Amino acid sequence: MVQLGVLDLILAVSKGYPDEIEIQKSCLGCVGNLMNEASNVVAFLDKKGHIRVFEIMQELALEESVTSLCCKLLKILAFNFDLANILTESGGRGGCRAVARLLKDNINNSSLIALGCQALCKMISTNEAAKIIANEGIVELMVTISSEKDNWANLEIMNEVIKVVVNFSGLEENAQLFAKGAHHDNSVFLGNAAMALSKLSVYPTASRPLVKQGAIAIIIDSACHNTERKGVIARYLRTLSNFLYTETKAGEEITRTNA
Repeated sequence: MVQLGVLDLILAVSKGYPDEIEIQKSCLGCVGNLMNEASNVVAFLDKKGHIRVFEIMQELALEESVTSLCCKLLKILAFNFDLANILTESGGRGGCRAVARLLKDNINNSSLIALGCQALCKMISTNEAAKIIANEGIVELMVTISSEKDNWANLEIMNEVIKVVVNFSGLEENAQLFAKGAHHDNSVFLGNAAMALSKLSVYPTASRPLVKQGAIAIIIDSACHNTERKGVIARYLRTLSNFLYTETKAGEEITRTNA
């Protein structure tokens, strides 16, 4: 179907009816169904289809039924490191920037926040990507999300936020914003993140991906920079203890940090 020009047709229809909600949903759904083959993903990106997705997210930012499909599609498109970097770069109109703008416009929409964070996590999968987004406000956005209302108590949201933090913390400049906790909002984030981690680490299904993505090294680094915050340190210790019970590789990761 792709060889017959289906992607060109979908993109033309989407651009031709930018305000038609149902048409945009149908176009996004069709693209999603075609992306089960890697060659189709490459073809879609070659045609700058991802740029159209970013445009939809901006044009229809308050239409959750549309923007949620956009976030799900970005997760599919970023299925390997090279493609994730393409989505992140995109000549100043990168995917992370588009998602960040969307989340700022929907800061109180918990389901969309979770989906958006999942998309960010998929795109920020390399240190190169972390470097690209260093000045795009993603770090600060995660602080804002975790500090907003009762988000700190929403494990679904905090689970996704922490995964994003773990991914972009591969770049030292990004990690330092949290590890040092110098700003008041960062202090709030540290407390919220430590609370969420202590709860999430009880469950193997949550602790396994966190340990795999390097959460232990970040927790220990943050603890070393925040020795005066006794409440945060206590929650970090509880989290590490829980990791040892719920994830077999936790001990190995702790040893690797030389803590």
